[in-house]
Amino acid sequence: MTAGRVARRATGLALGITLVAVAGTPGWGAEVRVLSGPPPLTTVTVESVPDVVIEDRTPGAKPAATPQGPASVGETFTGELTVFLRGFAVSRPAAIDVSDPVVSAVRLFPETGGTTVTVFVRQPVTYSVSRPSAVGEIRMELRAKTRPATVTAAGIEGGRRRIVRPKPTGSHEVAVDAESLSYDQETDTLTARGSVTLTREDTTLTADEVVYDRTNAIVEARGHVVLTDPEATVEGDFAHLNLEDESGWVEAATADMRESEYVLKAGRIDKKGGPQYSAADPLFTSCKCGGLDRPSWSIGGQQSDVNIRGVGTVRNAILRVKDIPVLYFPYLIFPANTQRQSGFLFPRLGYSNRRGFQYEQPFFWAISKSTDATVALDVETAARIGIIGEYRYMLSRDSHGEFTGAYYNETIRGRTLGTIQPSGETIVIPENRFAFAGHHISPFYGGGKFYLDLFAVSDDLFLREMNSFSFSTLGSDLALRTTRYTTSRTGVYKSWVRGSWTWRPRTTRT
Repeated sequence: MTAGRVARRATGLALGITLVAVAGTPGWGAEVRVLSGPPPLTTVTVESVPDVVIEDRTPGAKPAATPQGPASVGETFTGELTVFLRGFAVSRPAAIDVSDPVVSAVRLFPETGGTTVTVFVRQPVTYSVSRPSAVGEIRMELRAKTRPATVTAAGIEGGRRRIVRPKPTGSHEVAVDAESLSYDQETDTLTARGSVTLTREDTTLTADEVVYDRTNAIVEARGHVVLTDPEATVEGDFAHLNLEDESGWVEAATADMRESEYVLKAGRIDKKGGPQYSAADPLFTSCKCGGLDRPSWSIGGQQSDVNIRGVGTVRNAILRVKDIPVLYFPYLIFPANTQRQSGFLFPRLGYSNRRGFQYEQPFFWAISKSTDATVALDVETAARIGIIGEYRYMLSRDSHGEFTGAYYNETIRGRTLGTIQPSGETIVIPENRFAFAGHHISPFYGGGKFYLDLFAVSDDLFLREMNSFSFSTLGSDLALRTTRYTTSRTGVYKSWVRGSWTWRPRTTRT
């Protein structure tokens, strides 16, 4: 087990927080449980070894004078309870924040000859420390001293006295694991150095050095900083974080956005809370180059704001191919998650002597979780205007398919009669042209599969003249454009470990 790992246990209404550290004695582990019992009682349990010697180093502690009863009792007004376990060692320090009305934090610290357990309390307490049980369990029971409710002028409403109660503590725990830990009680600041790991719920921060201001929930990290949460992993040289509202920034940062699979690099990335990020002079790419090669494409800009669960924006964006500027966009919007969303896709631009200027604008429609479609308008200023549609569905793992259709009008082409082929044959180009293709597969009786392949075009030259659409269900673009006929077929097939059976009733070729 790793020092500083947090777990939770509940018994009845009691809340358990577990702090685990690896012990130096083979076969033994140090586990600390903080159980919030009925107010004002809190129990801290340390699992060590049966023959451990307990030394209560809390100022004013009263060690037991007889072999029976608690090992020591006392009270503390200094804000902490310190017990030294002689003969029991842990490999490295560990600390955890606790959302308990009495105990605020617990720390394990290895020293020569044993381990120091420090319990930080929020208010004066009386306590007792038990002797180790047969399995080495030590219990420390802490009871908050009862304070009379105070009544002020602000606490009188309508002739009735209103008791002013303290604000409840936070509901989040912070665990710290490091090679060395130091705590400044006056400023309530914890400083950790050497392979530091700070954990809070599903957020983990690792660095060479971490300074944690417990009062304001502010963390500053330096050296090989890695911040990991469900939305992204951000690496950098320095980080400033507010654990309460999940805001802050990372300098010299590289962020791997899990939802969108984008990589964002910037001199500084600001986290605005939750999945909101902002960066100046950003560089986006989805190429995983490992820092060795230039990405095949990237988008840079002046300012970027990203909502990982929504969209991202880039102002004064420049599209680069192998670090060469290609296109400029004054304002660019792009999807920033992997959830399918309806919207326009990147257009296709081109120019040729036969087609003129060509512009194809696709639109993606997320119909449902199992179906979607793409519709595109294709304009070729010297040849034709067309519309292309592709419908895809996934009814189950074994039942799926996709169908594609395209229609073109050749009115703007001009002369469509008397096209001479190399063979000397004259072919008339129709004014209205179309193509249709599709593929479907679904389960059949006896564990077999039913399949359907459709492919049809309006004329013999359709596949040779159209460059704006490729039927993905039927193979490569080159194979389509050089084929001499179209094929439609249907049938049933079944396979076994050592063979297969296929039934194909009819094949249509045109």
